[in-house]
Amino acid sequence: MTENFYSLLAAHEVFLDVTDPETFTPVPSDWCIAIADIQGSTYAIQAGRYKEVNMVGAASIVALLNIEREIELPFLFGGDGATILLPPSLGERAKAALLGTQQMAKREFDLELRVALISVSRVLEAGQSIGIAKFKISENYEQAMFTGGGLAYAEQLLKNPATTAQYSGFA
Repeated sequence: MTENFYSLLAAHEVFLDVTDPETFTPVPSDWCIAIADIQGSTYAIQAGRYKEVNMVGAASIVALLNIEREIELPFLFGGDGATILLPPSLGERAKAALLGTQQMAKREFDLELRVALISVSRVLEAGQSIGIAKFKISENYEQAMFTGGGLAYAEQLLKNPATTAQYSGFA
């Protein structure tokens, strides 16, 4: 039902438009938040491993975007990881892609990549919100823009020692 939610959003061409909270549309509650984050990335960067850290962060985006090229997926690149929103139909394939990226990060770069798939409904139940808009950067590229504290909250669930076991590794 909400499979093509993001692709159906109109792209704003004036940056000022995406500074208006009314521009943002709530993310459907049945969607998921895929998160990848390199544990200890600050130390790895200080050790001169900036390119490796960025490569693994970018790989998590590529792995998820490649699971279904017909569905447009909004994402954020954080340098040491990424956040991507996706419809529930991609959940199982997203888990496999994230776990594969996690294994590659360890095997090829000796980096610990934390991964999670957290439902938007879980974030909303916690009183957080996630709004999304599209900004047309160029003729060939549109960037997702987010508002609300929901994505930061989901990342905290992954990173917090009290909740990480519940959300990481898909146990």
